[in-house]
Amino acid sequence: MKIKRLLTFIVFFSVASTAGATVIRGAESVSNTVSKVAAGYGVINTINQSGLSDNYNNGITDFDTFTNSVTGASHIYSAENNEWYSELDATETIDYYLGRVFTVDKIAIWNEDWYGISSVSIFASNDASFTNILSLGNFSVLNGDLTDNAKNVNYFADVLSFTAVNASYIRLELTGVTYTDQNGNAFTYTSMGEVAFSVIPEPSSLALLAFGLVGVGFTRKKK
Repeated sequence: MKIKRLLTFIVFFSVASTAGATVIRGAESVSNTVSKVAAGYGVINTINQSGLSDNYNNGITDFDTFTNSVTGASHIYSAENNEWYSELDATETIDYYLGRVFTVDKIAIWNEDWYGISSVSIFASNDASFTNILSLGNFSVLNGDLTDNAKNVNYFADVLSFTAVNASYIRLELTGVTYTDQNGNAFTYTSMGEVAFSVIPEPSSLALLAFGLVGVGFTRKKK
């Protein structure tokens, strides 16, 4: 009886300790539709942590702590080899592959300081072709979801929340920012620093072991 109570406590503690908490996860691969990108500014920069002031451990680091807008990791404003730029494109589509199916409930976007993105629509799917696609919401600077960061200043993440969904692919449809030069010529660029995802952690091996042992205990008692 004492052993069964102890194991039951272990199960409860293991499950309760992760309730409400999420871990940060980066995508395993990324692709986009951009037709022209300057050397050193590829979309891979949005998932390689190259410009972050700190690095996270994939699937281990607490998401909310790492993306905190005051004490979390910032992105340095130096662009080359750290940020992604799309040249002369008003809109872009970027697809992220998480490696397998995860329960995703938030996304962190470090919105580039010089141009950045003005709005983003987020979609989820479990197939690379996005044949079956689920809309997770629309977010923008205008609505206060994204930060129009000051130029040449290190910037923090914007966290965009939505109803948790099981997905292996996340698509971002981005709208850039228009810049008008001193001659009145308008150019639209789309750019980001980094992207990371909040996933609900799976049950710990300790909890799974405890469940198994409790099951064995009940079986023995029944016999």
